[in-house]
Amino acid sequence: MMSEESAISALLEMRADACRVKDVDRLMALYAPDVVYYDVVPPMRFAGLDEARRNFVRWFGEYDGPIALETRELVVAAGVDVAFAHMLHLDSGKRRN
Repeated sequence: MMSEESAISALLEMRADACRVKDVDRLMALYAPDVVYYDVVPPMRFAGLDEARRNFVRWFGEYDGPIALETRELVVAAGVDVAFAHMLHLDSGKRRN
């Protein structure tokens, strides 16, 4: 049986894979309807699936081809009823501009 931390790590890897190939539908399937997502671009806080999707579509559109992601400082805290993760992602690839 997979530990809670292992399950969260696996989900985060699925998320990273979807981002690398810019598959917004596969990515959004990983989020709850009431997601609150924080990013470095204004407005920095994106609440709900529609706002999060728009932010990802914007980000994916900045790259011509796949996006390389490097995860740093990953911390996962998980229990039976709740989980929390935070990390930094360094993205790279061929930018459109």
